Amino acid sequence: MKRVFLVNDTSDSVNWGCRATSRALSNLIGEAGGEIVGRVYLNRLVGPYILGRSIPAGSSFPRRALLALLRRSPMHDPGPRNAGELNRLVDRALAGSGPLAEDIAVLRLCDVMIINAEGSIYDSLKHGLMLFAYVRLAKRLGVKVALVNHTASFRGGPMAELARETVDDVDDIVVRESISAEEWTTKISPLRRYDIAADVAFTTVPMNREELARYCASSPHLTPTGASKAFDPSKPYVCVGGSSVFRRNDRGRIDPYNGYLALCTRLRAEVGQLVVVVADTPDGHLLRPIAEALQLPVAEVNMPTTAAAGLLANASALVSGRWHPSILATLGGTPCVMIEGNTHKCLALSQLFDFPFIRAGDFNERTSYIADEIQRMISQEASLRERTRAIAQTCRAQAPRHVRILLS
Repeated sequence: MKRVFLVNDTSDSVNWGCRATSRALSNLIGEAGGEIVGRVYLNRLVGPYILGRSIPAGSSFPRRALLALLRRSPMHDPGPRNAGELNRLVDRALAGSGPLAEDIAVLRLCDVMIINAEGSIYDSLKHGLMLFAYVRLAKRLGVKVALVNHTASFRGGPMAELARETVDDVDDIVVRESISAEEWTTKISPLRRYDIAADVAFTTVPMNREELARYCASSPHLTPTGASKAFDPSKPYVCVGGSSVFRRNDRGRIDPYNGYLALCTRLRAEVGQLVVVVADTPDGHLLRPIAEALQLPVAEVNMPTTAAAGLLANASALVSGRWHPSILATLGGTPCVMIEGNTHKCLALSQLFDFPFIRAGDFNERTSYIADEIQRMISQEASLRERTRAIAQTCRAQAPRHVRILLS
């Protein structure tokens, strides 16, 4: 059994996709004969390092307020910004100081480092930059390293520089879709091979309709609002969720409120049962007021993974700009109208499944088209569900390739 050091375990996030991904990846590691003996969690990668101690980030208000304050202070640490800073960070760790030093003892006992790079390698995200420091650290210690299960979007700057600096240190690079493979090939290193395998979340096993009905009957994670107390998951319903791109200052601050209000108003009248999906905290800020105004049930962000997957997989259709909720929906054959996310990944998923795709900036003007597409999907539900489920099953079979380093 190979001893594994897992970097970027996202199970400490409230995000539905983060929790589903790390659960699935951990299971695949075990099935491939690996034993996880050390973990670095997402909130530690995001959080600051102060007075010789890592301070994990978190979703609580005090932690979010502390991080916001630190980002505006001279103590803010954005992560390594160039090759020199990366190498100094690794040198400090090997000398016994800095944020990576606390991992050295366990890492020396490991055979393989597996880096779950999902949601990290774009823009100049600190936790993305830190992944390349772990790559270099593993190589300096003689530990094999795989960078897996990710979308890559290189727009220059420190992310691309650190990727070029460390690409030859990585023993295996596995991306989730072809656009990311092209990003690595054209912008980082055209000489090496990049494998493409479907996201590990395709191995999730959702609740079936009967299990979901029993769960929803007493669930604290499905919040009723007014008339929504009558929601019955054994009967047809449609789910509507948010997008990772909406209301972000670094993405043009697109506000889709009016579009969602119009869309949900029409769908409630035409399809009957409509469930608002809060797959991440920002979605709640946007969609919960609409759910309350229209008396729609809300699937909350803290819903367990198997229940969340069951809710999406048994829906008649889904509207979403989030990668993992859309994947979880396809497990049961649910067709989706895809909205643009903060990288190209939702576009790639829409192309794989031949789902309609809506640019984020066009959302408010295209709600009538989205509602029409939902009606079309409902009218063709049997054939669309069979086709979608078949593609998802093919993706499920690919997912173990993310941990193939354990078989070498």
